[in-house]
Amino acid sequence: MVENLWSVESAPALRALDAGQSPVLVSGLGAAARAHFAASARRALGAPLVVVCADDTAAETMRRDLETLLGEPALLLRSRDFNFYAAESASRGGEQSRLAALDALARDAAP
Repeated sequence: MVENLWSVESAPALRALDAGQSPVLVSGLGAAARAHFAASARRALGAPLVVVCADDTAAETMRRDLETLLGEPALLLRSRDFNFYAAESASRGGEQSRLAALDALARDAAP
């Protein structure tokens, strides 16, 4: 299903990516259309894909959409949490999640 989406409209961007011309900027798409375009690019090129989102909420939505459309896991590299107040304890879950995503990218193990 994903392969047929955006076949005409996405052709110039996909040709540029296939020719090694990256990054490619695609603008003017709605939220759902962005996920469909990204999924069709991933399927058409078979190469790792990086999608930059405006914030963590949009990134989480994109991650879920891509996993649904592609049937494969998608990594999420969240923004850093900043603590502006003195804290006696802090969760390291966010840091560990970021490190795991960066490690997978460094090992070329991220789709």
